[in-house]
This record gives sequence, C-alpha cells and structure tokens, in this order.
Amino acid sequence: MRHRIRFLVLVAALSFPLLVFAQPDLYMKDTPVDNGAEPNPDSGPMWVTEDIWVRTSPDPAYQPYPFPELTPTWIPAAHEDPEYRDPKFSVPNYVYVRVRNRGTSTSTGGERLRLYFAKASTGLSWPTQWVDYKDNTCGTTRLFGMEVTKPRKNAATATVTERDTYRDAIIAIGTQPAFFFGPTSYWHKQDEVHQFGPSNRHATPAFLPWHREYVNRYEALLQEYEPTLKLLYWDWTTTGTGGALNYFTPAFMGGANGAVGAPFNPPLNPPTLTRNVGFFGLPGTADATVLAPAAYSGFQNIETTPHNGSHTYLGGNSGNMSFVSSAAEDPFFFLLHGNVDRLWSQWQRNIANVSRLDPALVYGSLTSNVNITTAMAPWNGVGTPIEPWTGLGGYIVSKNATNPSIVSPPIYDLAPLVIPPLAPGQAVVIQIPWYPPKPVNFSCFADSGHFCLLARIETAVPAPFGMTTPEVPSVYSNTQANNNIVWKNVTVVDAFAGAFKMASILIRNPFKDAIKTRLRLVPVREKEDDDFFGTGQVYVDLTPELYRRWQEAGGEGRDVKPIDAERGRVQIAGADAAIDGIVLQPEETYSVNVAFELNKTYVPKAGFIPKFDLVQYGTPKDENEIVGGERYELDFSKLVLVGANDEEWRYLDTAAADAAWRQLDFDDSKWRTGRAEFGVNDDPETTITLGGPRLRRITSYYRHAFDVADRGIYRDLLLHLKRDDGAAVYLNGKEIHRVNLDSDAGDGTLASGSVNGVAEETYYPLPVPLELLRDGRNVIAVEVHQDEKLDDATFDLSLTANNVSRDTAPSVAFLNPPNGALLQAGEEVQVVVDALDPDGAIKGVQFFVDGKLVATSDRAPFAFKWVANGGGARRLRAVALNSEKTRRTDITVNVVENVPPAARLTAPLDGGSFTAGLPVTVSADAADRNGKVVAVEFWVQEGEFFGSKPQLVVSDTAAPFTATLPNLPPGHYMVWAVAVDDGGERSPSLMSHISITGTDGAHTHAAH
Repeated sequence: MRHRIRFLVLVAALSFPLLVFAQPDLYMKDTPVDNGAEPNPDSGPMWVTEDIWVRTSPDPAYQPYPFPELTPTWIPAAHEDPEYRDPKFSVPNYVYVRVRNRGTSTSTGGERLRLYFAKASTGLSWPTQWVDYKDNTCGTTRLFGMEVTKPRKNAATATVTERDTYRDAIIAIGTQPAFFFGPTSYWHKQDEVHQFGPSNRHATPAFLPWHREYVNRYEALLQEYEPTLKLLYWDWTTTGTGGALNYFTPAFMGGANGAVGAPFNPPLNPPTLTRNVGFFGLPGTADATVLAPAAYSGFQNIETTPHNGSHTYLGGNSGNMSFVSSAAEDPFFFLLHGNVDRLWSQWQRNIANVSRLDPALVYGSLTSNVNITTAMAPWNGVGTPIEPWTGLGGYIVSKNATNPSIVSPPIYDLAPLVIPPLAPGQAVVIQIPWYPPKPVNFSCFADSGHFCLLARIETAVPAPFGMTTPEVPSVYSNTQANNNIVWKNVTVVDAFAGAFKMASILIRNPFKDAIKTRLRLVPVREKEDDDFFGTGQVYVDLTPELYRRWQEAGGEGRDVKPIDAERGRVQIAGADAAIDGIVLQPEETYSVNVAFELNKTYVPKAGFIPKFDLVQYGTPKDENEIVGGERYELDFSKLVLVGANDEEWRYLDTAAADAAWRQLDFDDSKWRTGRAEFGVNDDPETTITLGGPRLRRITSYYRHAFDVADRGIYRDLLLHLKRDDGAAVYLNGKEIHRVNLDSDAGDGTLASGSVNGVAEETYYPLPVPLELLRDGRNVIAVEVHQDEKLDDATFDLSLTANNVSRDTAPSVAFLNPPNGALLQAGEEVQVVVDALDPDGAIKGVQFFVDGKLVATSDRAPFAFKWVANGGGARRLRAVALNSEKTRRTDITVNVVENVPPAARLTAPLDGGSFTAGLPVTVSADAADRNGKVVAVEFWVQEGEFFGSKPQLVVSDTAAPFTATLPNLPPGHYMVWAVAVDDGGERSPSLMSHISITGTDGAHTHAAH
C-alpha cells in the first residue's frame, strides 16, 4: 500500500507542472541562441538582440499578422542605424520588434509592448536614462532618453504639470520666434492648413487619416518646445465643465462663453476667439457605440456623430469651433481631434481584427476609393499654395491614407500598443514609427545619431508587469533575468568613405557611488577564419581627462598601446584588450570615440562583417560586474564615397545653369540644398519645382562635393545611377556617363528616351575611371532632362569603391494588380510584373500566392492568370531571378463579394465660384469593374458650419450623370458624387469646394 501511495504522489508531481504551465509565455531573444530560459544562460553580451531592428523607411514586405515562428511569411530587411529627419516632414524611421510565444496556450492579446530609446552608452540605468531623461553632456540640456511608446492622455487624467506644459507649448509655438515658418508662427500655420487645405478630408473616407496626419504634425510642432510632451485629448462623453476637470479656466483652455480670454487671448491672436459652450446641447456618444461598427465604412460615421456635434457643442451658433475656416484657431480643436483619433486607434487595435493595422485592408471596401488613394494636400504641394509645402518651401511630401505612418495607430492611454494573440509556436513583428532626436543636440559625439533601444513586454500577472525577476537599476541584469526585456545597442558602421571612420559612445557611471571602471574591447569571432585585426587598426580616444585618470591609476591594461596623451588616444593591440582602473565619480558621463583605420592592402571578403563589443565593467559592489556595452558591426564590403538616398546636394531647378556649372571650382553656394532622392511625383525625398508647380522646365542640375583623404586605397569605382528620363554625369568636370541624352544637349533639351515602369526605380551600375579621382575635394555633377511627357522626374546616385561584389540585384514590381487592390471573388486577374536586371538579364520570375509557388515566367511580359478565389486578404509575391541574386516584392489584395464602383465629379471644378440665383450644373463619370452602375447620387453640404447636414440633390440613373444644384444662398459648399452599383456598394468621388456669391460678389454665412 505504501508503494501505491508513492506512485500516486509521483503522478501528481508530474501532472501538476503541466497544469501550472499550461499558459502563454511571450518572450524576445536577448541573443541569437536565446530560447527564452530565465535567466538567459548565454554568457555573451545582452545588448545584441536581433528581435529589435530599425529601418529608415518602412519595410515594404511588412505584415502585422502572427506567423509560425520557424516559417515566417516574410523576411525582414537588415537593421540600419537610426537616421534623423525633421519631424515637420512627417517621414519617420520605423522600429520593428519581434515577439514569440514559447508557452503552451494562446496569449490573451492584452499584453503590452513598450519601447524606449536612450543615447548610446555603456552605462545605462533603469529607468533613469530611458524615461524622459535629459542630460547636458553636450552643453545645453537636451532629451537623451524617452519612451517611444509613451501614450497620449486624457486631459482630465493628466497631471497638472502635463496640462501646464501642454498649454505653455501652444503659446510658445504661437509666439516665440524660434517656432515660425518664415513670417508665420507654427500655430497660425496649422490654422492655414485646416482653412485652405483642399477637399480630401471632411465628409469623405479620408476624414480620419487626413486628420490623423494633421494632429501628428501638430504634436511634432509642440515637441519642438518640449520633446517629452504628448498630445492630450478631450473625452466628449464629459461636458468639459464638470466632473474630473473643468477645462474652461484661465489656467488651461480659457473661457466657455464669449471671448476665450486668458491664457490664449491675446497671446495667440485673433482677439475674436470665442466659444458658446452648450448652445446646441450635449455632444458625446458612448465609446462602445462609436467602436461597434465592424467595417471602416461604418466607423467613419464618427465624423457626423459625435465629431460634428462636438464642434457645435463648443462653438454654438457663432464660436470659432463651429466653422471649418476658424475651428483650428481654437486650441480646443486639437483636444477634440485627439479624441477622434484616440477612438480610431482603439478601433484599429481591436485584437480580434489585426487587419485593421494593414494598410492594404484597414479601409475595407473603401481601400481603393479615390479619397484614400489620392495624396494628402496641402502637404503634397497641391491646391492653395501654403508655405512651406511648396517647391520653394521645400517641405513637400506625398503621402496618401495607406502610408504606414498614418495607418499605424498612435498610442493612447486607452489604446496602448498590445501584442495580438499568439498561439504556441507563433511569432509576430510589430512596427513602430519613431523620430530620433535632432543630431545637433548631440554635437559632441562623432556619430550623433546613434541610440540604444529597449523593449519590454508587460503582462497583468505576476506583478509587477509580469517580470519573473524584479527590475533593478542594472539594464544588463534585467535583460538577462527576464525573457520579456531585450536591448539593442549596435552601431552599424557601413559608410566607410576611405581608410578611416569614427564612432562614439557614452561611458557613464549610473550609480550614486564612485566606481572603478574597466573597458574591454572584445572581437566577435563567428567563423574560424575571421581575422578582425587583419582588416586594420582600432583606436580609442578616451578624452584627455579619462586618459589622465587612467595613467594616474597606473595605466593598467592588456593589449593596449598609448599613442597620443594630448588626445587621450590608445591603440588596441590584441584580441583581449582592456583598459583598467579608471575612476568615475557618481553620475559622471564622458563621450569616448572609437576609430577604425583600414589597411591599404585590405581585401573585402564576401560574408565577413567584422564585429566587436566595447564592454564596461565595474559597479560599487563588484569591479568585475558588467555594466553595459555596445557592439560595432563594420561593413567593409564597399567604400562609400557618395551614398544613395541620404546625401545632401546643391541643386538648381528654376533656371539654366552657368556654363561652368560642372567644373570642380564652380561656386554653387547660391543653389538650393536638398537630400536625395530628387524628383516630381513618386514620393521623392526632395520635390523639385522645375521652375514652378506645372513642370515648365525640362532640365535640373545637381552638384555634390566629397573629400578623399588618400586615393591610393581605392582599386575601382562604381557608380549606380537612378534617373528619369535622360542624364549626363560628370566627375571633376569630366563626363563619365550619358544616357537618353544627345551629346549636344543644352538647357531645355528633351531627353531622347523615356523611362517607365520598374526602370524608374532602378539604379544602373556604371564603372568610373579611377584616374579621375583626386586627393582632397572632388565634385560629382549631374544634369537630368525630362522627355516630352513632363509627367515626373527622378534622380539619385551612389559612388562606391572596392566592392566585394559588382553584381546588382534585379528590380521587380507589380504592374497589376496594385497593392491593396479589391478583387471580385471568382474574378480572373492578369497578374503582371515588370522586372529587369540592370547589369545582365532576368532568368525568370516566380509567382507565389499565400506562400505557394503557382507559376513561373521566363520571358517578358512576366505574367500569369489567377482566379481570385476565396475571400479576404491574399498575399501575392514575385521573385525575380538573375545569375547571382534574387529580389522579391510582395503585395496584399483583398478579395470581396462585390467591388465598389468608382465615381469622378467632372463639374463643378474645385474652387469654382458662382453667382447666387443662377443654376449650377453638376456632372460625374461612373464605372463598375464587375457589375453595373445603377445610379449616381449628387450631394451638397454647406462647407462652413459643422452642424450642417449633407443633402441629396438628385439620384440620376442613366449616363451622362448630371444634376442642377438648388438655389443656394451665398456661402461655401462641398459638392460630391456617389456611385451606386447593382450589388448595393457605394463609393464617393473626390469633392469640389465651391463658393456662391451675392450679386455684389460678397459671401455670407447662413444664420445658425
């Protein structure tokens, strides 16, 4: 009997863990071999996670859906160092975080992901250097660390300090000279955008994305005043005059009735800023009701109710908030639209429908609607000219509603960044837009743009935040102990222009006591024949002060050779280098430079990227404890003299260039400055004017200077040129290439050939005579000519040397269907791909549907017929093959039961003006790809008053579709058409904004 009892106890003991651990276990890998065990048994550095990476532009293959961890549905592009872009361009970097489930049950979908950045340092303390951390290392106190996923808050639950900072930022961007676009303040510029921006916003499917872009840009302007600030919002289910917070006080939003007064009037001007709160009754609709619709076509009705009602609740019959042209003059406008966007973010983050995060699917049946696919004005430079979103202003960016920076929901207190439910063995990658801080804030660093990133998964249990081991100040310890914390501190040194390159890192004592620090430089050997020191020399500039302390402590170390005491430079002389005994006082910080010098005789080796870790040791309790470190990855596969995509150029696009423009010593200081790539249309980095908004000029000119320290290190030169249409390239005044351009071409000469399709996006390789290069200053100059169509323009190039491979990957792009296309279930689709090999021939194109190979084409045109069976999202992939490399591209299409029709308003034109009492004729074209248009409805709405209702003028059932507007009183109106097909689908056209004037030419507002 005793033996039987023991047997039952053993069975229970074996069974109990299965019951306890039948739960999800979300984790991220600290190191490549990490399997999620806690603590991580890997003895290597904890700052090298591959589950965080950065792209300076969105990964075109990205998908938000969970996938089997061992067979991912898409391949992420490699990590890049962050790159600063002025947030006023609204072109962020993107951080990607991969999360896995090693547990035995599906995760809840409520687990929160938080992401932080800090200026790169070997000594970082949690949470001090990661949460709203400011430092004066470079002189002026600047932001050195912050939560990237810091949420926007309900103003009623924000702290008094947060509300005060928000109020002060509004006043600052409206009054302080530092926050002006030319003669106009940031604040008043926002009013111009809302007042004069064209018709792709109100009463259309683009209302939500247009206003998200608008408030995102507004938040970026406020952050120039205070970088830790986040947008606040007003919950319209509260009246604003009672409850947790009274908004209408001189301490926050000013008065509720009549003149707003303090704190915004008179500082913001105009003196006519008024409100009439409550005149039209209460505004709000419960969140649950607003969030209920399953389709975007239903959710967008938030504009009518309760958005419009909230405007008139605040403005009444006469206040600024009640009228489109004056609403954005009231700071309350952005609290209201923060709430609109907060609700859209909550709707998108519904864990039951991840497709709401997919640019190809978020808008459902409206994805291909013209309002969604048309670029957003005024930021694209179209419509009423508003500086600086003009060619001369230089801030033009073309984005439509499917841009990832718009589709990606901002993070709110009620819409945190959560991880979708993951089944056991699944993983997901989460995409997070991010604006790294301005490099000038870190001018004391050799590489001012490098930052560390830290990701943390927070769960409800066990407390706190599901961490197995409580967090301590040591980031290294936290990362090693908890499988839901990962740390990325990697510098990718991949732009060697010659033999020398320098990077920086902070050496910091994050503790309250003095420490004795040891610095080690440890090469990472991934293959037996990797020879890190065979490529060149490594130097560390300790700074004179740290060098002095090191010498006073005895100059202890290994494999380290003092070189220059005045600079504090030492040479790393071996694979186990260490600098010992440097004393750092509490919270002291020093910027240390690490320099790399290539041997002149080095030979680039395919697949070999030298890596090493700079590790800091020493805590108050243990001199041998790791504090932190940074990994350096050195890409010697090519030396970059002129880089693609990110170089500053001088350019001339408004006049003919001087005859000597291509010469080395030509003075181009009066030319404009911009970043490549340049062009018109196709979303370039810098939009050129070609003399004006209508492409009146044929030719544009570009110059870029670069320095060469020692031309003897170069063995070959290779140019990669992207141009549309014709171009001539010169190096130090000598022509090195001409394409689609006659030899005697002058200013205004048309290109002799046209560039179309995937060729517009291709960089063509061209060998360059090495003897044209010179020590010191060099200049590459390019002229670009358009063909007779004058429809677009593109220019960019790179110049590299000592390339480990001279083979260029092929280019490939879908011509049909476009990404995000709606396809009718059962429809036969001709899938067409354009592919070319810029230095060879395409061997073929493989076609995949949902990961399965379905067809192969070995000659152009590369195409196959596909029946769009099934329903919902389908993933199409094309892989172009050449002799050495492949390149793939992916699109997502949505198969639906009924593709909506399309409508185009042909009259009246946007901006038209008509006299009261005279008839106004409206007309439209309409088509249905897979059915029949049974009617075109014509709608009109007063364009100024938010309380106005859209009116159906007429429903015309036969082409040509026309109607006559009713006798409209003087004022501003919106006119649009809606096509209705035989399946009941409806699709609106773009709008026209028109004005009706009195017989004396005056506009009036109807009484409300």
